[in-house]
Amino acid sequence: MALATDYCQRHGLELADKFTDSGLSAFKGKNQAGQLGKLITQLQPGDHLLVEDTDRLSRQGWVSIGRLLDEITSKGAVVVILRNELKITADNLNRDMGVIMQTVMGATLGSEESQKKSERIAAVYEAKRQAIRQGKATKMNRMPCWLEWDDELEKPVLNEAKAAIVRQLFELACAGQGILAIVRQMLSQKVPPVTVIGNKAKPVWSQTAVRRILLNKAAIGFYTVLDPPVPGYWPPVVSDEIFYAAQAKLNVAKKVKSHTGSETNLFTSLAVCGRCGLNLIWAFELGAAVKTNHTGKNACATKQKTLPGNPAAPRRCPGHKIWWSAASRGCRLKRIV
Repeated sequence: MALATDYCQRHGLELADKFTDSGLSAFKGKNQAGQLGKLITQLQPGDHLLVEDTDRLSRQGWVSIGRLLDEITSKGAVVVILRNELKITADNLNRDMGVIMQTVMGATLGSEESQKKSERIAAVYEAKRQAIRQGKATKMNRMPCWLEWDDELEKPVLNEAKAAIVRQLFELACAGQGILAIVRQMLSQKVPPVTVIGNKAKPVWSQTAVRRILLNKAAIGFYTVLDPPVPGYWPPVVSDEIFYAAQAKLNVAKKVKSHTGSETNLFTSLAVCGRCGLNLIWAFELGAAVKTNHTGKNACATKQKTLPGNPAAPRRCPGHKIWWSAASRGCRLKRIV
């Protein structure tokens, strides 16, 4: 940014805007679909595009950078390489051999540098994979949620607090509880989540999180990222017997037709939304599951979708809802809205 500001001051230019493609690879051309691509579409004749170096535009080689510069300069814009203050226009790009050579050399060196970096990173990951196949402990950024890295022992160890919760999940599954029933029990008992899916600031129990834990063979020590999985790599959190017993129970639960509500509702498959015409579906709120006298609703099936024929409408259909309460002696209609 300092280079661009200094160049504008010395050449009487006004710095109109700044575009940054953080984390987008110029080696793979992803930056051209990001802010760089957006900037190019906005260029007008006489505009100056200030670039730190040639490889900030592209690292895909001299052919790619040539096409990109031709696209920019054909709009009447000027490209300025701030590293050496090289000005590239439509005229000198086609006629000035010095400009052409500097551009080609910059693009080629950038491409070769990225290729070498890519090969080095690939070699590092391959070495890690080989170490894992040989059973050698390797420090990783991501491990199963019930494990943590011990710097003194230089290996992964069980986080006993989280491991106890994971064992509880398997015990519930072995007892015949389904995924949703387990989630409700975790919520009702206010058990802290062991993993985060979605909002990291407010982690909550979800069916996805529980399912991933219960179906993951990492629970019995398998490193499942590689194909085939590597057995005996992680410290097991449950025994093989408990793990496969839980799988058997979950497979049985899949074959049983489930009902998302705790009570039968006479409007299911009969009532339709008066606004969009789709069926009203049972919408169960997990927060109400722990109450003695639940409150539920049949809500429009498009409640999370854009309304038909109106893409600009809010993503929640304000159509009819049927509210009811499940008292101990059966369902009682509360109101139709």
